[in-house]
Amino acid sequence: MTKGIVITFYDALDIVLLKGIMPLTLTINGEYNMAIKTINATFWKQSTGLTGQNLTESNQKKFTRVAKKYKKVTEKSLSKTRLYKASRVGARNLKKEFGTRIGSTSIATFEMLLTAIDKELNGVKHSIEFGEFQVKSYNDFANSTATRKKA
Repeated sequence: MTKGIVITFYDALDIVLLKGIMPLTLTINGEYNMAIKTINATFWKQSTGLTGQNLTESNQKKFTRVAKKYKKVTEKSLSKTRLYKASRVGARNLKKEFGTRIGSTSIATFEMLLTAIDKELNGVKHSIEFGEFQVKSYNDFANSTATRKKA
């Protein structure tokens, strides 16, 4: 008799523990069915190289928003690579002047470029000068019209 009580106790304990982990449904014959739940998780993975030195999760969100506005206003696509290269020029100048890391300041200069383009698209006159590199117009950051040859 004691053995039956102990087994029943462990069965009940298993059900209580499983209920906390995965949903259980009681069937007509008194058995429990378990349902497996799928959890979708998104995460940011930092890239390396030119992209990794410029892009963060917040910069990516801002770039997506500004690129849509850029396309709407200019009917051209905003070039992420041109922005990367421009921000690197600014980051190199900051390193030369202050000794900072290019990887850290490049993220900031990329953000500054996006802010300047966003303001220009809103009609607010804004200019950025990174030493020898000057942005004369936000059209400087459009994708080139040259197309790649298809194999």
